[in-house]
Amino acid sequence: MRNLLDTVKGHLDAGGLFDGWKVVYYRLYDEDTAADAVPVVMMRTDGGGTANEYGQQPDVSFAIVGSQYGDVEAGNLAQAIKLYLIEHNTADRIVNFEILADVIGPSALDNGRPMFQLNVRCWAENY
Repeated sequence: MRNLLDTVKGHLDAGGLFDGWKVVYYRLYDEDTAADAVPVVMMRTDGGGTANEYGQQPDVSFAIVGSQYGDVEAGNLAQAIKLYLIEHNTADRIVNFEILADVIGPSALDNGRPMFQLNVRCWAENY
């Protein structure tokens, strides 16, 4: 599924959405969540969807952790990702992005860093 995450990240990079943000896959490390760390987006596959001979529907989950007390920047990025995927709804081997729910958050880490979440289904060809 790493190829899928690379495709989604590349699609969002093309829109300039991750400028100034660190992007990681599957897990946040202590250095990613420290109070003085740069804002970070964690992407992971999230199960869900179905697979058949015509294609797959894997889900991608985003956890967006802003800088300390930076609710606005993190919330804005979460909304921007959602809107970008609605407006630019195809990518290499992905025939549609489906937003599964509105942006979730903010919640906060113990050190005051805000976190938002977004879940997206990727209607894909053979990932």
